[in-house]
Amino acid sequence: MSPDAFAKASHREGPDGLIAIAIQQGNVLADLLLDETPLLLVLEGIEKPGNLGAILRSADGAGVDAVILVDCVLDLYNPNAIRSSQGLLFALPIVSTDRDTLTDWLDAKQVACCATTPDTNKLHWEVDYQQGLALFMGSESDGLSDYWLEKATHKIRIPMAGQADSLNVAAAAAVCLYEARRQRTKID
Repeated sequence: MSPDAFAKASHREGPDGLIAIAIQQGNVLADLLLDETPLLLVLEGIEKPGNLGAILRSADGAGVDAVILVDCVLDLYNPNAIRSSQGLLFALPIVSTDRDTLTDWLDAKQVACCATTPDTNKLHWEVDYQQGLALFMGSESDGLSDYWLEKATHKIRIPMAGQADSLNVAAAAAVCLYEARRQRTKID
């Protein structure tokens, strides 16, 4: 490739000089091997690849069993998502699916749905994260759809002391996931 073509294809400043083409991984819900009380992170309508990457880092650190993208509007393999996930996009079980398929699967697995919304009184530490649970996070612009808010077994919010009513979705995911990690950590 010419230097100009390479610079454009690499999507970054000062590339290392290597570009690879690969077949994209694809997981389906049926392929997920879960125990009886899985912790799942469901992201609906996430728009920004950098947020997705940051969320994947938190999901990995908190021990999430799988990340599920429902009605996703971004390319999972966007270079910014890969870079900001520090490659964890290739290490975590990630499934992209639609609403109806996910609904049927969660019902069959008897996994509780926990929706994040600023419009509830229940705080994020007041839910039992030790049960089989799917934690739902919505896009920053729209939050979760009414469908998931109505389906939710639990609705939680993160308390906000300032003027903003919510955190960035990546920060909110980290806060909730690490509360789940705290509750699930066995101390002898």
